[in-house]
Amino acid sequence: MCNGVIRNNRIVGNFASQDMLGRYPADGGGVFGCLGVVEGNLIAENGAEGIGGGVAYCTAILKGNWVCGNEAVSGGGIGESGYLIFNNVLSMNSAVQNGGGVYEFWGLFVNNTVTDNTSLLGGGIFSFSDERRVAAIQNSILWGNAADSSTQMLTDSPVSYCCIQFWPTALGVGNLDVDPGLVDAARGDFRLLSASPCIDAGGVALDVEEDLDGSVRPMDGVADTPPRGDGSGWDIGAYEYLGPLLPTPTPSPDLIRDVLLKRTFHRPYIDLNVDDLIDVADLVLTLAASPR
Repeated sequence: MCNGVIRNNRIVGNFASQDMLGRYPADGGGVFGCLGVVEGNLIAENGAEGIGGGVAYCTAILKGNWVCGNEAVSGGGIGESGYLIFNNVLSMNSAVQNGGGVYEFWGLFVNNTVTDNTSLLGGGIFSFSDERRVAAIQNSILWGNAADSSTQMLTDSPVSYCCIQFWPTALGVGNLDVDPGLVDAARGDFRLLSASPCIDAGGVALDVEEDLDGSVRPMDGVADTPPRGDGSGWDIGAYEYLGPLLPTPTPSPDLIRDVLLKRTFHRPYIDLNVDDLIDVADLVLTLAASPR
């Protein structure tokens, strides 16, 4: 827990098993309870027997992080966190129950790329508002996530200027259901190709003045008439399109690929029946072991 800044770290291979008294599953395998800023970190291969394999219970600014290959019962990547979440990549996280990428957030979720996460419900995002917390989702890519139901997202939050696979585009303003055109998602390169429909297709986001690599937002990438998005020039996703001569992203695609290919560190804790799958059978075992 901290009230300061967690910046430019590699938070890899941690696990939260039980609370201090050994009574309940613990949350936040990588980062727990930060009330400040979590920025520019590689948060990967962490796990939790409760919520938030990568990050949990942080009321903070979460920006420019790579949250990859984490596991939990709910919220494989991020759980029960919020305020301002932007310019993050959440990829190949998994949850036994809900929200492979994100579970229950509040505040603004903007310019994130959420891909290849898995769970029972809401493969990318599972989040609902209540009287205490309200959320909005904007300028984000949700693509290639998997779940038994609601593969990309299960939410009641307003959604605008996002690129979401299988999403009814009539729900919300300016949303797309078309391949986002990423450079090489299989290797962890989530920048936009020159033909990407996400270029300039976002909405104005005044709190987001840079992208994940520190490049200025917005940058007018195409000269379409009429203009894409709301005309402000913000791109959708964690990266702003800079033109055909792309610099190497940070972390590099090769580093992310190597992390994602080594996704076995905590599987015995979440894969309770040890069949190398995280599925309904593991959920049944989790519920049977939970305190009543």
